[in-house]
Amino acid sequence: MFGRTTVLLALALAFALPASAPARQAAPKKAPTGLKAFLLRYNEPTQRNFSRTPSFGWKPVKQALSYDFQLATSSDFRENSILWDANSLKTADVSVPLSLPWITGNPYSLFARVRAKTQLGMTRWSANFGFNVRWTEKPAQLSAPSGLLRWTPVHGASEYEVVEIGITGAGASTIWNKSYYVATNVTDMRDWYTFHQGSSWTGTATWRVRAVRNTYGTSLNDFGAKSYGPWSPVFTTTRANPGPTAGPIALGGTASDVIATVAAPKAHALMPGFYWNGNQSPAGILTTLYRAHIFSDSDCVHEVYTGAAVGSPAWVPRASGPLALPTATTDINKAGTEVLADGAETSTITPYGDPVTATEGGATGDNLDLWDRPWPSGVYYWTVVPVHLNPVFNADPTTLSAPAMAGDTQISTVDSLTVGDWVFLAGESTYFVVTKVTENSAADPPTSIASLDHALSFNHPTGATVRTASEVQYVDSEIPQDACVAGRVGIFGKVSQPVGGTGTAPYVTGLTKTGVLRTAKSTELPTVYGSPLVAWAPALGADEYQVQWSRVSYPFPKLAAKNSRLTYGTSAILPLKPGKWYYRIRGINFHSIVQTSAGEAMAWSKVKKLVVTKPVFKVMH
Repeated sequence: MFGRTTVLLALALAFALPASAPARQAAPKKAPTGLKAFLLRYNEPTQRNFSRTPSFGWKPVKQALSYDFQLATSSDFRENSILWDANSLKTADVSVPLSLPWITGNPYSLFARVRAKTQLGMTRWSANFGFNVRWTEKPAQLSAPSGLLRWTPVHGASEYEVVEIGITGAGASTIWNKSYYVATNVTDMRDWYTFHQGSSWTGTATWRVRAVRNTYGTSLNDFGAKSYGPWSPVFTTTRANPGPTAGPIALGGTASDVIATVAAPKAHALMPGFYWNGNQSPAGILTTLYRAHIFSDSDCVHEVYTGAAVGSPAWVPRASGPLALPTATTDINKAGTEVLADGAETSTITPYGDPVTATEGGATGDNLDLWDRPWPSGVYYWTVVPVHLNPVFNADPTTLSAPAMAGDTQISTVDSLTVGDWVFLAGESTYFVVTKVTENSAADPPTSIASLDHALSFNHPTGATVRTASEVQYVDSEIPQDACVAGRVGIFGKVSQPVGGTGTAPYVTGLTKTGVLRTAKSTELPTVYGSPLVAWAPALGADEYQVQWSRVSYPFPKLAAKNSRLTYGTSAILPLKPGKWYYRIRGINFHSIVQTSAGEAMAWSKVKKLVVTKPVFKVMH
């Protein structure tokens, strides 16, 4: 048991040499035994597959002064296979400060070994401990509001890759393969909706997703930046009424690990997706594009996140950024039958002419999450505004050279029009796309006949002005502040999942009074000889962890290098002197839009206590 007894270990927490021992003996041959990997407790059942980087422990060696430890991708530990090593370890356990990639072998892909340095020399290396770091589950499909796709989070995942296989709807069959990354367990259906909102596009979607593990920390052989879990099955999402409902835009709610509504908001551990319905601006103008805005204040003045313009009644940020909105009318016409690529939004402004820039993506592919706010006292506010396509009219309008009647699909103009241009006639509620141009050189003067994509609604006399546009500009047709004032505003919380393992179960591993390595039981005060190894269960969305220790439970001192440690693993050895100590842990989220330690920091765990006891020495005769 861990306890305050007076049975002793030698200087390096091992047993002392007999006083009559010879000054020089042959180097010991016996290697350390009991080497194993573990996540939370050294005495947990031995396993060989882990969803995250494990810790390692072994049976202490008598007369040991220190230990050397190696971690490699080859069982023979060739120099170019070594991922990480540590020398002069003073305890019989080690915490690896890397996030190892998901990698499997036959039967193992990773190997660990340890040796001891004693007063008699260096022991042999221990037997190899082979293991794999791999996913523990595949994403499973979850229900989601219209316009969103949602799945179960995978433990150990840094992000997710989504592949859209396409749609097969009534009257249409379109297949494509488009992949992108998100940092949460939900994505929007912008590719199905943007510039084609009919049920043949949006009624049925097929897609799949896989978890991605980004590797952090510096490995000796530069193993690689990403590793992947297996693909989910191909999911099918079918909507009975997929399109946006007619009427003014109305907010629906938010969804990620939980689903909330505007009437019943909730806090999310992961970045939520946002959903709404309606297709009209406050002025009653129809819209097919929308943009979500997120604020830290109820007046919707301090904007913290600007969403991308999407055609779906939902939005979730992507690492690849917003859709590359076309500006040429010919490209917009073509977009009605295609899926847009991701890229920078161009030519997008506010009603007052100021540029609008979506926050998501960026040069690093981050900016995918929000920092924590205390819930329910601290909340985020959000709204959605319509985005309209404003034509950039060509400089010189032309006129009709002959009357045009309601129902006609052709017009005769004085000047030649261009295929793909948009045509505007006074009184008509929509624009017309020029699909064909025929020159009538026999007329006096010569005229041009343009075929239109749909029929005129009204009669137009000879000489009526015909305006054309070959480019458009995107305009957020409403100020978000005005939308919030009008009552179109919702709230939600962002509270990261606390780091597990420091509530009822203090996962503290160290040496007992008899020189045995073990983890304290949940019902006892952890008491160790030497430096303790503390472990914890991971938190959703955490890429790194910060451990802080203190002599007092409250208040904790200001964070500094002398009282805290960052690690990409889920354990750490704390350099503590004898006495009573308190510690706490929090996750760090690299996808936060604020690239500072304060903005990336997640919730602190509960404070737990441990005791480091001074070793007592005994001269043996």
